[in-house]
Amino acid sequence: MRFKIIALIFFILMINSNLWGIKVKIKDLVNINGLSENSLIGYGIVTGLNGTGDSARFKITGNILERVLNNMDIDVMNSKNIGAKNSAFVIITAKLPPDIAEGEKIDVTVSSIGDAKSIVNGVLLQSPLKGLDGKVYAVAQGVVSIVDTANKNKTVGIIPEGAIMQRDFSSQFINNNRIILSLKNPDFTTLYNIKKGIMDKFNNVQLTTINNKLIEISLPEEYKNNIDKFMSDIGNIEIEPSTTAKIVINKTSGVIVINGDVKLMEASVSYKNLDIYIKNKRNLATSSEKLNNQNIFVLPDSSDIKSLIDGLNKMGAKTEDIIAILYALKKAGALIGDIIVE
Repeated sequence: MRFKIIALIFFILMINSNLWGIKVKIKDLVNINGLSENSLIGYGIVTGLNGTGDSARFKITGNILERVLNNMDIDVMNSKNIGAKNSAFVIITAKLPPDIAEGEKIDVTVSSIGDAKSIVNGVLLQSPLKGLDGKVYAVAQGVVSIVDTANKNKTVGIIPEGAIMQRDFSSQFINNNRIILSLKNPDFTTLYNIKKGIMDKFNNVQLTTINNKLIEISLPEEYKNNIDKFMSDIGNIEIEPSTTAKIVINKTSGVIVINGDVKLMEASVSYKNLDIYIKNKRNLATSSEKLNNQNIFVLPDSSDIKSLIDGLNKMGAKTEDIIAILYALKKAGALIGDIIVE
């Protein structure tokens, strides 16, 4: 798809927090170690499928279903056709918030690992969900709903509030009166600004920088019985974050996100039938006829990436051409910034 229809499918967002002096609250830049989400996992059987379940080749489904029925005092040991493609063996996963109490409900994701064609609208039989410590924290059960409506993937589904917590789950984020903040985007400048902001707010706080991602904070004596106030005060401190030069390209949607720290340096690129010159025009040894050629693009080295992409767009470059040229510039050291293609 050509970038000439950029107005419809292509969006460039220029972000530069340093340029505009934008201040951001610390709580939006960090995670608190110990207060992250945790995962649960389990397995089970989805029944009630109208011939879209696992085939007889996937024997584990029938074996597990036999065990389930035997536990219900139903003798099926002599049945060879149990399941009959109306059941499917599934893996069940769930995310636990940092603090959750017994009796609360959580969403679960159900995915087939056999050869079932669809598990949608089937019923998940009661299944335990365990944490990394091997303990059962929740029990899942319910009707499977479709989750991928765009691609119509019917072998993965969800059960909203499909699991009930069987015990409390509480995260521990204070160890030996110390709290660790973890930057979402590691950067020494942002780390320094956070450290300075906290020290300006609390005169007697002790901070230790572990690396470019972690800050360890010793809990002041006067806040040991008022931790929520201390964490609230820290979270609401505003600082100026630093950004890493980065280009993010989504090949499917055509969206390109570029922050303002990405820089171009002098270079010449020949790609297919395209010639790109990034340099001062007075230093370009070429004729006026060559500059007027539709496949020649001259860009002063002071220009930004947006100007380059606009020029490539006018030259009819395709998405893959844009990506290839940006990668070539980066490899040659003429593009300062990371390129991420999704």
